[in-house]
Amino acid sequence: VPGIGVPAPAPSHAIPLLRLRRHVADGHPAFLLGENRTHGWWYYFPVAFALKTPLPTQFLLIASVARGVFSSLRRPLEKSGLLMRWGPVVLFPLLYGATTLASPLNIGYRHLLPVLPFLYILAGRAARNTGYGVRIPYFVLRIPYSVFRIPLLLWLALGTLRIAPHYLAYFNELAGGPDNGWRYLADSNTDWGQGYKDLARFQRERGLGIILLSALVPTYDPAIYGVRYEPLTPMWGYTPAVFPSRFNPPPGDYVISATTLDGIPLVDPEMYDWFRKREPDARIAHVLFYYHVPSPDPAPEWVAQCAAPTAPLPPEALAEGFGRDNLRQVEFDCTQAWLYPGGGSTAGWYVLERGSATDAPFARTHLAPARLSYEQKRRGALPPFRIYEWPAGTSVRDSAALGLPEGVSSPMLLDGPLTFLGARALPGESRTGSASFILRSPGRDVLPEQGSLTVETWWQVTAGPITRPLSIMGHLLNGAGDLTGQNDGLGVSPVLWQPGDIIVQRHRFPSPPAGEELWLRTGVYWLDTMERWPVAGIPRTDMLLIPLENPSEED
Repeated sequence: VPGIGVPAPAPSHAIPLLRLRRHVADGHPAFLLGENRTHGWWYYFPVAFALKTPLPTQFLLIASVARGVFSSLRRPLEKSGLLMRWGPVVLFPLLYGATTLASPLNIGYRHLLPVLPFLYILAGRAARNTGYGVRIPYFVLRIPYSVFRIPLLLWLALGTLRIAPHYLAYFNELAGGPDNGWRYLADSNTDWGQGYKDLARFQRERGLGIILLSALVPTYDPAIYGVRYEPLTPMWGYTPAVFPSRFNPPPGDYVISATTLDGIPLVDPEMYDWFRKREPDARIAHVLFYYHVPSPDPAPEWVAQCAAPTAPLPPEALAEGFGRDNLRQVEFDCTQAWLYPGGGSTAGWYVLERGSATDAPFARTHLAPARLSYEQKRRGALPPFRIYEWPAGTSVRDSAALGLPEGVSSPMLLDGPLTFLGARALPGESRTGSASFILRSPGRDVLPEQGSLTVETWWQVTAGPITRPLSIMGHLLNGAGDLTGQNDGLGVSPVLWQPGDIIVQRHRFPSPPAGEELWLRTGVYWLDTMERWPVAGIPRTDMLLIPLENPSEED
């Protein structure tokens, strides 16, 4: 026996035990309720039992236990004989179940198979016929035997027929059936290579060519069943440890197993998250998910990263993950500004680090037209991040309901590479109706935000990149023209600008006294000389004054 210097009896039994001990120490990749671990959860097997045991069986078990408790309350155990008759049947499942709570090897429901015969005996006790019926606890009247038994047996039989012949993929109604079991459990609970005959038939019926297949490595080649495929990790063959272009898979026909979709047994459990964020085009044998990935039309042109606190993906990770090195790459501070490359009309991606700043209402509002396409929750070589896919043809300017100065029907040109598009309150922060913005004349807008005053000013780039430093004004004035708050800034570096980009600058001020007359002074100025940009077409005007309504407490 390895590690033992003297001969030991029964070495063929000792060696597997030593291997098991090493396996327990090293851990085993497992998945439960959307989470991946290597040393398991104490509640893994109770959850697996609740989700994969037919509900009729569970109901009968509960009835049997309740009936035993009810009987013991009526008569002591030693007099009723329950302890002698049912103790041996109950003892083994209790001891075995207790050991599973401490086991770090959370592989599958199959490890509960030794207790099932005992549990079926207990379930049969609840369903057996008595002279006049089954005594149900809870002080309910006796229910006729057939009324209690037949519906449960029919339920069990229909559930079995419905899943045939894919019994391994069975999940009960608590999990939403076999098509949804992958959301809760993986490994031998879902796919163990039993669906390749169905996959080969699916290929023939659909007239598919070679598919891209990712599945738990079996002890045989799926090609022996007629599956024509190119392997993806963790299949045999040349498969990189991490799925290339995982943020933007190339066009093709993909089949991803429920097991690998849940990250088992992968170096990066989230590498197939792009597929998890989509509904499959077909489900084969309940556990093989087919995705047809077409060529994007039009192709995405850019990737914009929030640099607060830092951009999550370095250039090499962007090129590897998106499978392209020709994307326009731009960074901005999403806590104080938002950038719409190309004005939002071209397709692209936003990348944001997971955290409170990117979960704030400001970021969520501007990401509303986008779709979450990839998410990494675990910290590894890269920090946790989210990728949002921005659709082409989105008209953010038209949907923003921006206010313009009175008497002006088009954006206001400035004597510089920016055009003022308008301003608005962040949705959900205004206590009144739509905003009305006017130039140096009365108007109204209410912009409270939990003890602060917030305004968005929208600008469109007319020339770029710009190497000269500049800033956008955000001054809060009272009725006398005194400065009561200042929040100048620029959340997008001008060296990254391109014509057509839309920049949304966020201005936040301390909450003023209720009822005080307020004005927002905005515009643009060069930082090196502090010179303000004139407003084109309006002589001697280098700023925009927007009155803000500030209701009194009585209002």
